Amino acid sequence: MVDTAPSDKIYGLTPRYEGGRLLRWSVSITRRGEHFDKEFRVAVYGDSEKAKAAAIAYRDELLQHRPAMSLRDFASIVRTNNTSGVPGVSRREYNGFARWCALVSLPNGKTRRRTFAVAKYGEEQARERAIKARLELLKLLEGWFVHHPDAVQDGQAPSDVVAPAMPKCGKRPG
Repeated sequence: MVDTAPSDKIYGLTPRYEGGRLLRWSVSITRRGEHFDKEFRVAVYGDSEKAKAAAIAYRDELLQHRPAMSLRDFASIVRTNNTSGVPGVSRREYNGFARWCALVSLPNGKTRRRTFAVAKYGEEQARERAIKARLELLKLLEGWFVHHPDAVQDGQAPSDVVAPAMPKCGKRPG
């Protein structure tokens, strides 16, 4: 019987037992909303180690073609509640004082923010400065949006910081 203690967990693989016997290895991985499942039966491969090796090979091939999402990529997703058209950039108004803000949430739970007053820079200039600041703040994000170290293939590098394709600033949000 193959023993898989919690400390020995293998990313994306789960042993499936019945009656105390290992029957198959299941591969289950989700990448960018797409889910991949496949089973590797011990009976088909002859023994549990061969079935496990086939499951790992399948998983590794899958990860090669569908890499993990970097923290930068995750932070660059336009959320449904975004009103500026640029992830991490928003217009705030407090007590009649308007400003454009650039924000990034760091992996350690802290937040970095830069703000630009509309009164000082004007609407368009404050917005443009916030967008540029956001691109600079994204450079602080290193690493991967994953929950297991084996989710990232060796040699995989995070994407570069790129300016977002965005709509021009029209009317002020209201």
